[in-house]
Amino acid sequence: MSTIGIMDTGSDLSWTQCKPCKRCFKQQGPLFDSQNSPTYKPFPCNAKECKYLGKDGFCDKKKQLCGYNYTYGDNSFTVGNLALETFTLFSSQGNPISFPMIAFGCGFNNGGIFSGVESGIIGLGNGQLSLVSQMSSSINGKFSYCLVPVSSQSKHSSKMTFGGAGLPSGHSTVSTPLLLNGTENYYYLALEGISVGKKRSDINNSLARNSSNAFKGNIMIDSGEI
Repeated sequence: MSTIGIMDTGSDLSWTQCKPCKRCFKQQGPLFDSQNSPTYKPFPCNAKECKYLGKDGFCDKKKQLCGYNYTYGDNSFTVGNLALETFTLFSSQGNPISFPMIAFGCGFNNGGIFSGVESGIIGLGNGQLSLVSQMSSSINGKFSYCLVPVSSQSKHSSKMTFGGAGLPSGHSTVSTPLLLNGTENYYYLALEGISVGKKRSDINNSLARNSSNAFKGNIMIDSGEI
């Protein structure tokens, strides 16, 4: 089945609403039914992937399955089981590409600020459970995106590209690289200055370098959009 998710570079776990749902926000498409998927496999409590959840993970002792409890900055939340599934993405080459054994969240208790167009979130952070990290060997850790607001009346849709083809190009294209702090799962940008009208204030980037003098960024970016 096809699902639409909110792209989020500020979190790692990708999840979708699942049957049977104890508490779910209303969505336009059908809920994911794991019983109809031969490639769905929940993680036991002692799986290493369960440890990647950190404080957001727990063990369902009755079923001996790995559970998660995520809360976001806007108080949206999801509770469910961590499992393996095959993800299939549309390809610029024309044929869909499948990625087997992707860890994701099957959410049975979800709520918050959701429009109903989406069925969950696509975690693109720098943590071990993010989709980017799990696909890293295939995409060389590279991805890019160009987002259109979900409420936009534009005929264009948001674009997300994985792999080398994701490098921005074209006439008048402007882009900025995502930087790694080294201690957190978030991405950072190099903020060089702020302009108000014709007045510009430059930013002192000397504080945004690590012990090896490598630039690690000075402002965190957290983009979440369909």
